[in-house]
Amino acid sequence: MACSCAPRVHLASFIKYGGAVCLTGLALLIFTVFSDQRTKPTRVEATEETPPTPIITLFTTFKPNPKRLSIYQATIRNWASLGPHVRPLLYANLTLGKSDLVEYALQHGWSVAQTPKENWCHTPFVNHMYMDAEQRYDSEFYSYANGDILFDDGLVRTLNAVLNKMPQKRVLVIGQRVNYELKNYSHIPYSTIDEFRSNRQVMARSVKWGLLLAIDFFITRRAMFSWNRMAHVVVGRGGYDAYVLYYAMYRDNGTVISATDTMQAYHLQAMNWQLSHRKDKDKDSHFNVKAIKDRENGTVGKVWNTGTIRAARMKTVLGENGEIDIIPQTKKTRTQMSNNKVVV
Repeated sequence: MACSCAPRVHLASFIKYGGAVCLTGLALLIFTVFSDQRTKPTRVEATEETPPTPIITLFTTFKPNPKRLSIYQATIRNWASLGPHVRPLLYANLTLGKSDLVEYALQHGWSVAQTPKENWCHTPFVNHMYMDAEQRYDSEFYSYANGDILFDDGLVRTLNAVLNKMPQKRVLVIGQRVNYELKNYSHIPYSTIDEFRSNRQVMARSVKWGLLLAIDFFITRRAMFSWNRMAHVVVGRGGYDAYVLYYAMYRDNGTVISATDTMQAYHLQAMNWQLSHRKDKDKDSHFNVKAIKDRENGTVGKVWNTGTIRAARMKTVLGENGEIDIIPQTKKTRTQMSNNKVVV
């Protein structure tokens, strides 16, 4: 069926002006009809002149704290080392000028943007960052990740597998973090992909599995979730991670995938939970609880029960041929999640 904007070519015109005009009009009609059809954008192959389109826009925000400076700098170096397939984006308050941390991010090739919307404590809203990132940049995936999370090169390989094997699915990719314990948090020896590869055995002695209920990144496809309709929860406060997972599963019918077995997310953690947000006395520490109660008609029980890695119904696995596959989770695999040995 031709679209309404296609030019009308009348039979009388064909007869009056002969075959030449007939062919011209027919060609114009065919071109207009087919050019109006909406097709999936084709990824442009990288050349020396055109760098590859990033597969993911990975964004975060940093809570002001001079003691966390070395941790934030390590995150900046790590995300920058993920190569041209990852676009790192920092949301910051730029109204007072560029901080040293913003300058450090820019020097390492990050994009920087004004935080789109905050609560009364200047803590950014999760959904507004997703909506803003999708409007600003073109990529297949978008993800917020906490500002103390480092990734290995399994991130890009995992996302390529999800893109190839589940191209039309409404997916949310999460994963269980490993705690990278720092004896001296002012000096972080390994942060880039190359440093990870060269020091795997040393790092293996410094990491252990994090809690199943601690989710630090949420990878989604463009325009797959109704961010504008979810509760206005903020990052870094209790409950936001559980709510994002709950909303994706039960409000937007998304498929949740655990990528724990094919990528690592290292949580930079000082000894004895020093510098942990759980020890901060934030004035808006209960902000998300109220927001979720208001949005979900007063109950948050189901939200809390949903918010663990075990909620994922699919998982990524590494096959014998080295390719990443996506398979259903079973009750047994979900139960064994926290008992696996960390493989760096």
